[in-house]
Amino acid sequence: RFSCRPSARAALSAARLLNSGHMTEDHPLRASALVASGSFCFAFMGLCVKLAEQQTEATTFSLFAIRSLLGLILNGLATLAHLGTAAAGGSGVVSAVGAGRRSKRGCGCPSRESWVWLGTRCVAGFTCVVLEYLSLSQLPLAINTMIVYSCPAWIVLWAAVLLGEPVKPIVVACLGVSVAGLVLIVRPWSLESHKVEPWAYGAALLASIFAGLSYVCLRQLKGVHFHVVLNFFQGTCFVASVGLGLALDQFPIPELSSPAWRYLICVGIASYGAEVCITLGYAQAGKSLGQVSVLKFLCPIFSGFLGALFLGEAISRPQILGSALVLAASATILYVTSPGADSAGKKYDVPSDGSSETWSGSCGDASPSDSDSVGRQASSSGPWFGGS
Repeated sequence: RFSCRPSARAALSAARLLNSGHMTEDHPLRASALVASGSFCFAFMGLCVKLAEQQTEATTFSLFAIRSLLGLILNGLATLAHLGTAAAGGSGVVSAVGAGRRSKRGCGCPSRESWVWLGTRCVAGFTCVVLEYLSLSQLPLAINTMIVYSCPAWIVLWAAVLLGEPVKPIVVACLGVSVAGLVLIVRPWSLESHKVEPWAYGAALLASIFAGLSYVCLRQLKGVHFHVVLNFFQGTCFVASVGLGLALDQFPIPELSSPAWRYLICVGIASYGAEVCITLGYAQAGKSLGQVSVLKFLCPIFSGFLGALFLGEAISRPQILGSALVLAASATILYVTSPGADSAGKKYDVPSDGSSETWSGSCGDASPSDSDSVGRQASSSGPWFGGS
């Protein structure tokens, strides 16, 4: 039996801390605890998705719609708390629609380029989560999470193609190691002996590719307040999930008396709590950002533990080896491309109005990172979705 109350309190408490602006100093130990907590929440979310699918006929679209609606509610409460804090502090009320970097004319609306990146981020993020939920219905929790968490490789490639960023030789080597790990996980030479549909592996890999595109988009939204990014993304995903689900006749909603609701609610709360925890963790990591960010890869380990404990799942030795290779390669890519690896790590100054010209310092010059990304994403748009 699961209870959502502790997760809900943790998510709202973290959101209030995020709104308060008290994140001006580096706290590597606290940052590590927050990132680790966020990783556990993402793993717990995946477990709840699988348990919900066992309890009900809910489809990927109905699951995603419920998650997005709960995210909108929680982020709406956080936005109201932020507006109240801004008004009480005398800094002025920031528009919930246009809380971006203010131009010389005083307009708070995102630029035209930001809207393009925001739209691309929503399409990529929506596609990523839909594919991830589809593959999660077939693959063991740990294996699915591990494949999706190979996205640092795709972040580097997307950044090279779209932004012209150079790729370091060590990153190229890590990409090769990651591919080798994925081959061991999927084992294409023995697909016929697998107990799952082969397409599920392809769906998980595509989810990882779109997650990489999503994070590159987030890095470009450095002038947009994270509440705007969250509300726009959650709203878009809610409308898209309901629309596609109804159009494809794939939108069953469990009865209110169904035990699946406890898991569905946990999906939304755990997802939002994870995003806020990781945002706070990255903000307080300072010059230890590279080392702290590697803790994000605790998520596949937590997923393996939860899958074995609650679902009775087991993975083979080749898959364990492949997972270790992907973890090592992805963590290395994350570390060597993080701002903490090349800079002195300036402190992040977060003004009380929460505007996104905050978070200045080395974090704003980051290269891509993992499935929840670090770097410029932390410098601008706050919590992340995706990969999960």
